[in-house]
Amino acid sequence: MFGQVWNNDVKFYSVKDSSNNPIAYFFFDPYSRPSEKRGGAWMDEVFARSRVLARDGAPVRLPIAHMVCNQTPPVGDKPSLMTFREFFFIIITFSKFMFGRNTLMSIAKHYETGEPLPEEVYQRLVAAKTFRAGSLSLRQVGGYAAGYYSYKVYNFL
Repeated sequence: MFGQVWNNDVKFYSVKDSSNNPIAYFFFDPYSRPSEKRGGAWMDEVFARSRVLARDGAPVRLPIAHMVCNQTPPVGDKPSLMTFREFFFIIITFSKFMFGRNTLMSIAKHYETGEPLPEEVYQRLVAAKTFRAGSLSLRQVGGYAAGYYSYKVYNFL
């Protein structure tokens, strides 16, 4: 039962230390199934590591985590080619380390040629992180200003 997956596309991993002893377990569910999953991507723990909740004489209950994504599945003999939005959700889910130049450049390669991500594209991706970053804040301030004005001028509130 342990390590059973809920869909054939789901992968189960046993994370091991340098002595090949399991230290954690991880489920990865990469592809979109609109009738079964909501959009986006997320990662969470199923069970945290615990000495108190260990079973069957084990010294500790090992942690189990899962990452669920909504990538476009492979079609025919072509691999799953992620859209930028799908890639962005994975980056957010894995955390901020993915925008580090060394990390991103080590994984961002053309699926057929192996050609690395061009520097210009990397710079645009980095710039896109902060593009319009203040827009939501300005929208909020505008709403507060309108409310304040309504209160002061028209005594609406």
